Parts: sequence; structure tokens; C-alpha cells
Amino acid sequence: MKQTRLQPSNFTFPFVAKTCANLSNLLYSQILRTHVAKSPFQSDIYVQTALVDMYVKCGHLDYAYNLFDKMPDRDLTCWNVMLMGFAQLGLVDKTAIVLSQMRLDGICPDSVTIMALTQLGSSLEDLMLVNAIHCLGIQMGIEGDVSVVNTWVSAYAKCGDLGMAEMVFGWIDLGLRTVVSWNSMFSGYAYFGESVKAVGLYKWMIYDGVWLDVSTILCLLSSCVTTDALCHGKSIHCHGVRLGCVFNVPIRNFVISMYSKCGDIEAARSVFDSVRDRTCVSWNAIIGWYAEKGDLDEALALF
Repeated sequence: MKQTRLQPSNFTFPFVAKTCANLSNLLYSQILRTHVAKSPFQSDIYVQTALVDMYVKCGHLDYAYNLFDKMPDRDLTCWNVMLMGFAQLGLVDKTAIVLSQMRLDGICPDSVTIMALTQLGSSLEDLMLVNAIHCLGIQMGIEGDVSVVNTWVSAYAKCGDLGMAEMVFGWIDLGLRTVVSWNSMFSGYAYFGESVKAVGLYKWMIYDGVWLDVSTILCLLSSCVTTDALCHGKSIHCHGVRLGCVFNVPIRNFVISMYSKCGDIEAARSVFDSVRDRTCVSWNAIIGWYAEKGDLDEALALF
């Protein structure tokens, strides 16, 4: 485009910034910022916000905050991008500073702000913080936003309060529940190793006609990694076969790992032998089981 002497617009730069973010390529990001600095759009709030988000997703929060701090105008989206970056890394002090600056500038938080703060509480496994953010969200009247509620479910489970996670999940209207809502609850059960509850909820999900995805099967298999849960693990594996989603490489690897941890090496080896596109994870799962059980000859042969 540059070679044809066409000049990029304020719509062009955000698209390129998003691409740099997806690649997590700092060099391309810096080149793009240089192009923006030489363009008429160096003060454009949408372009600047895209650049901040680009640096955040490239893992360079110092560059992101430096750019963010120099912006003459900042809208709610830009504040949320910066908050989300600090929150995802569990940087409490910097998140608090940005949030305070945001309120001083007269910017009111929205559902994205609450999700960012909830992720901070989740990463710190701070139940009191998650409770406080939950209360703030209710005061703001966003408890009906299913995306926010999904993050609360996941955060409560990670913070060790499975009962509260179940309660919040139960508040979501059946018609509003997405596959992410169900997966958040499955993830919670997996965190606690509650295979019975996970399978029960899975049956409920199927009854409600919700179509599962790869994350659903992975979360369900994660809850079945003990000898007592082998029967449930087999049921989930069989249902995955019927649905045709066990051909996904991560799921196959997890099935091998699940059978290994449940002590059914014959099933684990059978699945492993049927996998053609084996990854390092596939080999590690099966070699690890033989090594753990002391069958070093087989472990070395596989190696």
C-alpha cells in the first residue's frame, strides 16, 4: 500500500496494530508506532488506543503505559486496555493507580472494567477482593451482563469458594447462558476434582441443548484425573468420540494424560498408539506414566 503511494488512514493503523498484537512482535510494533508518529493521526484517540493495546498484548506494559501516559485524550476503552494489562499480570499497585486516575478524570467504570478487576482478584486468588468487585458490579447494575457473571463464576472457583461459584452460575437465566458460562463452571469443578458434579452439570448442559466446544471437553477431562473418576472419564471420552471432537490434538493428549493419571495404562496406550500427529505433550504423557510406575525399559524404549 505504501509502495503505491496511498496514505493509510486512521482505520488502517488499528488493523495493523491488531496484527502486530496477534503476532506478539515487538519489532513490527515499534515500526508501526514510528509510521503513526509521522502521520497526521498521531493524536487520534482510536489509533493511540490500538497502539496501547498492541504493546499490552506484546507483553511490554512499560511501552504501553509510556504511550498511554502521554495521550492528550483518553476514553473509557483506553483506560480499560491499560487496566486489563496490569490486572492480567496481577500488578495490584499499578492497577490501583490507573483505576484511581481513571476515577479522578471523571471516567465511570463499565462491565469491561469490572471484568479486568475480577481477573486481578482471580490471579491473586484473593476471595475478599473478588467479593468486593462483585458487590461493586451489583451496585453498578451490571449483574445481568453474562460476560461479567462468567468471570465471577471462574474467579470464585479459583479462589476456593465453589459454593459461591455455583450460586452465581445459578443466577444466570437459562436463555442467557453461553458455552463460556458452562465452561466456567466446569473449570471450577475441575479445579476441585469434582467429577460427579461435572458430569451431572454436563448432562444438564446437553439437556438444555447447548453445543459444547473443545474447552468443554478439556475442562470435563480435567475433573477426572483420579482412579475413582475413571468411569466418568471414560464416559466423557466416549461421548467426545460420538461428537467427533476427540480428533483435536489437545483433547487426544489430555485423554492420554487422563487415562494415565487414572491408572488405566492399556486405555492410555491404545489412544496414544492411535494418534498419528503426536506432539511432545503426547510423548511426555505416556513416557511419564511408565517412568512413574518404574517401567524404565518401556519408558526408555518410547524415548
